[in-house]
Amino acid sequence: MEYYGWIWSQEEFQKAGYSGEINCMYPKWIERNYFFNDYIQTKENVRFPLSAREEIYDIDTTIPEGL
Repeated sequence: MEYYGWIWSQEEFQKAGYSGEINCMYPKWIERNYFFNDYIQTKENVRFPLSAREEIYDIDTTIPEGL
């Protein structure tokens, strides 16, 4: 997760037309999401996923809906 409040200046928020709350934890966006499935477990009780899926989101930060 990445937080705009950490990387954008006030001017960048104004330029994008965002007028909502701005602090170190908001606004934020999720760029990628990982899903793990079908675990195997070792005799030491360590679990390893056998399959995984990655979702990558394309976010347009130039429009209010993207923010």
